[in-house]
Amino acid sequence: MKTPKPPQAPLQHPLVAWGLWLAMAGAPLLWSNAFVARFTLPKFFALALGVLVSVLGMALSKGPFAAPLTLPILASLLASAAALGLSAVFSQDRLLSLIGRYDSYAYGLWPLALYAAVFVVSAGLCERRRRQTLRLCLIVGAFIGFYAALQGLGFELFSGVGALPHGRRAVSTLGSPVDLGAYLAALLPLALNWALKGEERTLGWAFSLSISAGILATISRGAWLGAAAGCAVYFSLESGWERLRARLRWILPALAAAGLLAFAGLRFSSRQAGAADSARLEVFRAAWHVFLDHPWLGTGPDTFEADFRTYRSEKFIRVMGTTRFQAYAHNDVLQAMATTGLAGTAAYAALLLSLCLAAKKALDDPTKRPMIAALCGGLAGLFVILKVDPVSIEVLVTAAVLAGLLCPPTSADFAAGSMRNFALACSLVLSAFSAVYAFQLVRADIAVKEAARLVAASPEAATLLFQKGIRINPCELSYHIAYINHLGDRVNAARTFEARKKLLADAEALKTVSCHPNDVNAHYIRGILFLVQGQVGMKERFASSAQELDAALRGDASFLPILRSRLQVAQLMGDKNRAQELEKRISYLTALGGS
Repeated sequence: MKTPKPPQAPLQHPLVAWGLWLAMAGAPLLWSNAFVARFTLPKFFALALGVLVSVLGMALSKGPFAAPLTLPILASLLASAAALGLSAVFSQDRLLSLIGRYDSYAYGLWPLALYAAVFVVSAGLCERRRRQTLRLCLIVGAFIGFYAALQGLGFELFSGVGALPHGRRAVSTLGSPVDLGAYLAALLPLALNWALKGEERTLGWAFSLSISAGILATISRGAWLGAAAGCAVYFSLESGWERLRARLRWILPALAAAGLLAFAGLRFSSRQAGAADSARLEVFRAAWHVFLDHPWLGTGPDTFEADFRTYRSEKFIRVMGTTRFQAYAHNDVLQAMATTGLAGTAAYAALLLSLCLAAKKALDDPTKRPMIAALCGGLAGLFVILKVDPVSIEVLVTAAVLAGLLCPPTSADFAAGSMRNFALACSLVLSAFSAVYAFQLVRADIAVKEAARLVAASPEAATLLFQKGIRINPCELSYHIAYINHLGDRVNAARTFEARKKLLADAEALKTVSCHPNDVNAHYIRGILFLVQGQVGMKERFASSAQELDAALRGDASFLPILRSRLQVAQLMGDKNRAQELEKRISYLTALGGS
């Protein structure tokens, strides 16, 4: 009787890992002043392109089609997809829920699908590729942390970053001290494990010091808390309780020294955190009220800002002003509850639970325990940070990589033959479409940035570039606002009524409300357009302006620019009662929250 042959190991094409590395390193590193969204779109394009390269590598790989995910994780991913899909279908802004907010692109269905792809690719890597992935991740993190530390000391390596926020808080290549802190905090336990357990301990200590210095330079209390929690989880899981107690003699003094250093950095910086803390509580309350109004499926992925504008309290306005909004709930659970309801929150909890079960199983292998403990520490630190701060693309990509590496690779066949080919063909088509569309977003953003640069020097050329950007990405409201502001200047400079009418007709063709029918800004843009048309002689447009501005005020009754524009329309139409009502509201809000 012949002994059955062991299952053939999949021959993974190098493109699988190379694509993952492109996404993992490109997301935190890439930024460019050629973009309006300079710290977002280059990173997002790297993510989409990296996923395409990895999927192409999977299609070129030989051998069985392995399933790198356990059944609980696969089930939780499918449940998340179903819950998010339903929430997006019934979203108050379906397009926004699908793509995500401009200058963020972090929480729409599309970016969430890309994170899931990164997670699956990471989970399917062989052991050698896993070690290489972790090494590259730490090299990138150490460079970013070193750059952040130099920024905190007043040295700028690259031109064009601009003034640092709030007392020289470092932003490195991420553009935000909060995002930078979260990114580095997720990597610190891995760097410590390299320093304490790795073969190249000198390099590990260099990684640890660089990343720690970067975290301190962010002056982000959430990052400090998350980093401390992550390190505590790492030491607990790696050592066990008995060994941990023996190490407390030096761990506690080290934590105390780090705490004093962090307090000194906060104390001697110019950051004022009291107002932000007070406002954050109001954001939490608003998120809870949004959930109560939309308990089952929420308002739709990445739509928090729209309902927050409705629930913005007077206390929030008093602290933050009338023109400040919140795109995120500053808490992952409240964000999930408000935007995806009970369905999305339950799926999120199931995904976290399945990852915990996978981690528990992986920790049983003593040879891999230190690295698994470090991965758990990084993800635990990020979990803590998410309770007080939102995170961006690069942080979520890194989290997806770490979570994938947490899952032990398996050799079970998922599919074969025609089923395998069909799955790969669908993945390849979708990832190719994703990369092409991301490139289109890049083209549009570069065109609009160039248009803004040429507004004063060459208004006609700027108009053509604005039109190009809007033609490529016709539903981006920030482009519409910039374009109408530019056309307003050209209308004022035009000498004939026909020239003015032609310019305003171009603006009227924008798909502002048709793309986002429930968006406050969409109605505000249309209201301003009709107001300008009325001012240049098309007086019948005043009624349309009043209608659009009233629709905007139903979504946000406290936004002073809308109120002032509506007052202007009321005065031009001779509506004295409405004008008096608006004047009282404007006076009250001006006294409450300033401009």
